[in-house]
Amino acid sequence: MGPSRPQGIGSLFPCDRSWIAFQVFLTPLRDYFPISDEEKAVLNSAHTQMIRCQLPGYRKAHRIQTYTWDSASPSDPCPTILLLHGWMASSSHMGSFVKPLLKSGFRVVALDAPAHGCSSGVRSDMPAFAHALKTVVDQLGPVDGIIAHSFGAASCLFLLHEEPDSIAIKNLALLAPPSEVSLLLEIITNGLGASPQLRAAMEERFIKRYGHPPSHYTIARMASQNPLPGIVIHDRDDQLVPFREGEAIAQNWPHSQLIASSGLGHGGILRDPDMIAEVIAFQQAHCRPYAPPAWTKTAWAERSFGAVLNQV
Repeated sequence: MGPSRPQGIGSLFPCDRSWIAFQVFLTPLRDYFPISDEEKAVLNSAHTQMIRCQLPGYRKAHRIQTYTWDSASPSDPCPTILLLHGWMASSSHMGSFVKPLLKSGFRVVALDAPAHGCSSGVRSDMPAFAHALKTVVDQLGPVDGIIAHSFGAASCLFLLHEEPDSIAIKNLALLAPPSEVSLLLEIITNGLGASPQLRAAMEERFIKRYGHPPSHYTIARMASQNPLPGIVIHDRDDQLVPFREGEAIAQNWPHSQLIASSGLGHGGILRDPDMIAEVIAFQQAHCRPYAPPAWTKTAWAERSFGAVLNQV
C-alpha cells in the first residue's frame, strides 16, 4: 500500500497549521456570494463616498466605501437607516431594502466593511466591522436605525456592548445573527478538516489576539444589556447560522421580538417581501409616527410587540 493521503490543512502544513488556519479565519473571500443584476443596479444608483477609517492595530488607514440614497419624501430632515451586510458579503446584498425604505420616507446609508466589497483591506473581524460602523455613523449620520445581517448584525450588538455611547440610534433590526463567536471559529476549522490539536492551537491564537477565549464573546449575553428596541428575524431552515442562535439573542434582549420564517435560508431572508415589510414597519414605528404604506402588513399593529413598545 502507498502512503495515505494528507487529511486537512494540519497535515499539509504541519509547522504553520494554526497560523494558516487563523489567517483563513480572519480573511474573507470577496464576491463569494452572487449578486443579482437588480442589486447591482440599486448600488449603482447611490451616491458613493470613500471614508478614511483608522482601525485599531493597523498602521495604515482603511478606505471604507459608503453608499447614500436620499429619500423620495419631501420631508426634511428624513430619518436615516444604515444597512450593514454580513461576512464575505457587501452592501449589494442589502439592496432589496433600499427602494422600500426610500418610498417610506427614509434616507439610506450603507457601507462595505473592511476587506469586503469595494473597501480596502485583506483581513477583517468583529472589532473591524464595529469600528468601521462607528466611523461611518460619525461622518454620515445621524443615524436613526440599523438593519444588519448575520456577522454585521452581531457586530452591531458587539459595538453597543463594548462602547454603549459610541452611536446614538433608536433601534436595531437584525437578520440571522450569530450568537456564539465560537460557532464562527468552528465553521472555519470544520471546513479545513481540523484536528482537535489544531482547534486548541487556534483558540490559543484567538486568546492572544483578543484577550479572551471565543466563549467570552457571546452575543446573546451582550444583548441582555442592550436597552434599545429591536427585532430579530431568523429562518428556521438557515443552514449557515442555526435558528437557535437568533433565538438566543432575542430571548436575552429585553426589548426585542423574534420573528421566525421558514424556507428562506440564510440569504433568502434578505429578499423576501414579507420579511422586508416587517423590517420597514418596525422602522416606521420607531423613527417617526407610524403610518404604514399600502404594501406593509397591516397586521403589524396587532402583534404582541405592541406591548413592548409601550414600555420603551
